[in-house]
Parts: sequence; structure tokens; C-alpha cells
Amino acid sequence: MREPGTASRAMAALRRLVIGARRLVGRTDIAAGLRHHAGNPAYLLTTPGIT
Repeated sequence: MREPGTASRAMAALRRLVIGARRLVGRTDIAAGLRHHAGNPAYLLTTPGIT
């Protein structure tokens, strides 16, 4: 049995990962980045400078 709130904590961690990855490559428009990655989550793995 999983702990209550586990999924929401995992989603928050993924959100922080996306924000951090975008900042690492110099992008500052966080809202646009979150929208972009929500539509194409696999793109996060190919963000320049991360892999």
C-alpha cells in the first residue's frame, strides 16, 4: 500500500526537475517551459546541456 500524497510529491519533484533543467540552459520563462514539457515530457530528456 502506498502512502497518501505520494503521487502529488512525485509530480512536485518532476515539476522542480523541469524548472531546474530549464534554468540550467538559461531559459527564464518558467510558465512557458512547463507548458511545453507538459505537452511533450520526453523532450526534457533531450534538453540541450542535460544529457
